[in-house]
Amino acid sequence: MNCLAILLSFTMHLGVQGDYNNIHPHLKCEKNSFIIGTYYNSENEFSYYIGKQYKIDEWEIDTALVTGYDNPIQPMIRFKKNNFYIAPMYEKYYNDTNYGIVIGYEIYCS
Repeated sequence: MNCLAILLSFTMHLGVQGDYNNIHPHLKCEKNSFIIGTYYNSENEFSYYIGKQYKIDEWEIDTALVTGYDNPIQPMIRFKKNNFYIAPMYEKYYNDTNYGIVIGYEIYCS
């Protein structure tokens, strides 16, 4: 069984000041609720992740460790329903640390 999915996400970054990429090509493999993949992130870098997906009623909750940001490895959580998702985010903007959210829509291309 092939676990590979090709996806494309469109995002908005709310509550933060930086100028972020809003289009994210994404390759993902899901097998027995474990997930691994790569995507072009909001900071115009490639991120790689490994984690676990939980399904609760109509929701999917992705938890993972991800690369490609300020910290070499950091935790990630994403709540998804009907291809829409929301995830917390933070940024270091000059001397400030800001907290916000990412709202996105993900399209399955395969």
